[in-house]
Formats: sequence, structure tokens, C-alpha cells
Amino acid sequence: GAIIVFGDLRHGNQDIYAQRVDANGQLLWDKGGIPVCIDPSLQDDVKAIPDGVGGAILVWEDWRNGNQDIYAQRIDSNGKPVWAFNGIPVYRGEGDQYDPFLATDGAGGAIVVWWDINTPDWDIVAQRLNAEGQPVWGDKGILVCAAPGNQGGPLVVADGSGGAFFVWSDYRNDPNIYTSADLYAQRVDASGKALWETNGISICNQPSNQQQPEGVSDGAGGLIAVWWDDRDIFTDIYAQRISPDGKPMWEVNGVPVCAAAGEQRKPEVVPDGSSGAIVYWLDYREDYGDVTTDAIYAQRIDANGKSLWALNGIP
Repeated sequence: GAIIVFGDLRHGNQDIYAQRVDANGQLLWDKGGIPVCIDPSLQDDVKAIPDGVGGAILVWEDWRNGNQDIYAQRIDSNGKPVWAFNGIPVYRGEGDQYDPFLATDGAGGAIVVWWDINTPDWDIVAQRLNAEGQPVWGDKGILVCAAPGNQGGPLVVADGSGGAFFVWSDYRNDPNIYTSADLYAQRVDASGKALWETNGISICNQPSNQQQPEGVSDGAGGLIAVWWDDRDIFTDIYAQRISPDGKPMWEVNGVPVCAAAGEQRKPEVVPDGSSGAIVYWLDYREDYGDVTTDAIYAQRIDANGKSLWALNGIP
């Protein structure tokens, strides 16, 4: 079956609810779902992963302290909260914290990442929570990237060894901000120690925007990352495979997954079980950006970065 999480306005400000369905689509919890967080403030941008024993771990943005913080909750297979009522703070410091993502730590807990506006620049911060909801990487988490300039839109992928890969858009090389975001990545171990270069390695540093990264494990200790890239007139989809020790394995700055005419946006990726991946995305090749006539295309790339299906994907 599945556990579905959603934002809900039944009490005014948005809350977080969840529902479990079995393999036949039958509702297993209360008809309207079970409350995960019903604090009177706003909760938004919820994400969830399985906890490994039939429940789920969730994170979200939360305004209960007057600014945007990151909170989390674990629910068991019966829809009962395992951690504190209305969730536990992952980080509730000064400034705002945005775009939480999470991945399993392989031990019943989760690794959470977000971008943080606690300083003049935006930084990438992460925290590991154990199965009891206790922070493992200190009270404030770890700085994944504190390079000059802004970093945002982070992604986290479990590395299979208790640590994680992180990928983000990075403006350290952009004096004008927002005109040329590069993609960087970092790997940390289960203790929160960075395993690659300080502030991350470059995945793509084309003089254009690279954004909306997604990623999966390659099944061999490394990472496959995909993103949309506007190095051409219109945005295309590119990908890169990174070895466990942080070395790009495909072409410098990535291989094209789709470089068709028109816009391609919002890539997603799943592993193919053979150290490659299947990528899918929204595609506007027929209308050059008319949002009323988008399509969904997909492509499979093998372990060497070679496209296996039709050029520029299949509808």
C-alpha cells in the first residue's frame, strides 16, 4: 500500500494530514486522514519517506515561532505519532529555513536538508534525526555548504552507508545573482563528516542556470543527478553520474537527456536497477512554453550515460 501526506485547510491555516491505503486502495486510517500537525500556525511544503517498519517520517516548513522553521514527525503503521505532538523542531533558529528534503539514514531515522537564511548569504544545512527523533549532528545541524554567495534548492539522497549525498544550485560564481546558478554536490558520512571537497564539488558550471536537481543512488555507492539546464536557448534536461569518491563519471558538465526544441522542465528520476536511471520531465517541445499543452516524456540512460530510448525521449 502507500502513505499519502498533504496540506489541509479544514481549520483555516494549512495543517499537515496523512492517510494510509492498502494494496486494494482501501482507506486504513480515519476517513479524512489523521492529523500530523495541527498547530494554529501555517505548515507547508511537507515531504515524507518510509520509516522502514510500516510508518513514515515527515518534514515541513512551520511558522509557529514567528519565522519559518523546519519541523518533523514520525507516524507508525497505525497513524499514531511516535514523536512529540505536532512534531519536533529540526531547526528553529533565527532567520528562515526553506525547502526541506529528507532521506533515510538506514537505521530508522532520517537525514534532513534545507537552505538557511541565518546569514547575509543562503547556506545549505543538514541534520540527522535518529529513530527516536533526537538530533545526531549537534543542536544546529551541520553546514553542508557555506561558500560565498547564495546556495539554495537542496536535494538529499541516501548513500546506503548511513550518510547522504547533497546536491544544490549554487551562485558562488555569479556576481549578479540569479543569472547563472551552478550545480554542486557533497557527501557526508553517518557522523556528519564531509567526505568530498570543502563546500562541495562542481557537477556543472556552464555559464547558464542549472536548477531543480533531482537524484538517485546508482546502486554502486555513487549518485546520478539530473537537472534542467538553459545553456541552450531553451531549457533542456541534463544528467551526471558521480562516483563514491566525488568524481564525475560522464561528460564534463553532464550528458544531455533531452535537448529537443522548446522547454523541458521539472525532471524526476528513478533508478533502473543496472547503475543507470529512468528520467521523466514536463516537455513543451510542441509549443515553446504554452503551459496548456505540456506533455510528459521519459528517457533511460545506462551506467555510461548513454541514452537507450529514442533521441530526446519517448512521450
